[in-house]
Amino acid sequence: MTKIDLKYMPKDFTFCSREDCKRHETCLHWRAYVERPIVERAYFYDHRWIEAQGGTEQCPNYADSTPVTFACGFRHIFDCMPKTQAAELREKLLELYGEYNYYRFCRGEFLTPPAVQQTILRIAKELDITAPIQFHATETMPYWGDIKIKRQK
Repeated sequence: MTKIDLKYMPKDFTFCSREDCKRHETCLHWRAYVERPIVERAYFYDHRWIEAQGGTEQCPNYADSTPVTFACGFRHIFDCMPKTQAAELREKLLELYGEYNYYRFCRGEFLTPPAVQQTILRIAKELDITAPIQFHATETMPYWGDIKIKRQK
């Protein structure tokens, strides 16, 4: 089992200490609990913990700890396509994510999660954009949930 990087873990992320759960070794809540320093673990109170229901395979709080790839910025994807297609793609993304999120994703200030990457590629395909869509960089880490992750440099 490889160690997970906790640098992007949200401050309010919940932990689970149930080793009797059948899926604990692949659960992000358990892995985050185990990989936190022991000193820090002592300061989390019961209201911050997730308890699996009887250690069953159907834990409603299970979160897969398998790393996923986040993109970091996509400002230059517009350089390789005609201006009309670039404008259409930009307009669709602005409409979908709003100005604030769009520009943070575009500049790489927020990491772009896999679902947003797939949406960008799907919209580009719908617009018949044949230019390659490439992101500036990528970072692989656990998926901490639907949160905006500010990129740490």
